[in-house]
Amino acid sequence: MSFEDKPYLESVVVEQYMNFVFLVEMIRIFTTPIDGPKNRKVYDHRYIAMTYIKGGFIMDAYAMIPYAFFRYNSNRDDGNLNDLYNLITFNYERLPRFYKMMIFPQILRARNIIHYLNFFLKTLKSSI
Repeated sequence: MSFEDKPYLESVVVEQYMNFVFLVEMIRIFTTPIDGPKNRKVYDHRYIAMTYIKGGFIMDAYAMIPYAFFRYNSNRDDGNLNDLYNLITFNYERLPRFYKMMIFPQILRARNIIHYLNFFLKTLKSSI
């Protein structure tokens, strides 16, 4: 654990791309009608937003934190033995196990990648 390498720049770029995809999905969730009482579609944006905020918004927003970027930019020499200080200053070089634990929600959030990949492939196939 103590000699773990920093993430590659490519993984940081992929993470930023995934965050953009997740942001687009969050906007889509805020604007898509949902099933309301009595299985009727609800088009009221305030109701949709409050339902999403009470549901999965916190987890989705948390999963968009760019941990790989913070780890890529952190420097082991800048940190100290105080874990709270390292956490506040985003120095994840001193917190490798904590870093792995924090990216777990991003992995859970990536479960929808298959949906986007299928949509992309169908779109690509129909445009050829």
